[in-house]
Amino acid sequence: QQPIMATPRVNSQLMGQFMNTSTTVLAVGTVKNQQDSIATLTLSDGGEINVQRAPGAQPYSSSCVEVCGTVSGTRNIQEKSFVDFGDNFDMKNYNEMVLLSNGEYSSLFRD
Repeated sequence: QQPIMATPRVNSQLMGQFMNTSTTVLAVGTVKNQQDSIATLTLSDGGEINVQRAPGAQPYSSSCVEVCGTVSGTRNIQEKSFVDFGDNFDMKNYNEMVLLSNGEYSSLFRD
């Protein structure tokens, strides 16, 4: 039986670690723009990324969203799914958690 692996949380600076892999990542950002199949998000560390929306996905309905997908380029994520996080989300605190979950306390967040 395969172990269940935790999905890594990333900001724009950490995305490169998962480029050219099939690893699914989670990124939270503020919606800057969404048109057709592309959305631009400002992630928790202030970096901007482009999200290639999942086919048939509904438009984001809040200003903050979590995108689940694979890193398809330096600043690009291919979306598999998303969750609206509302309009009042603390990005600074979230970014601190992202840094801790990929650094000193990574053993608490990943297998």
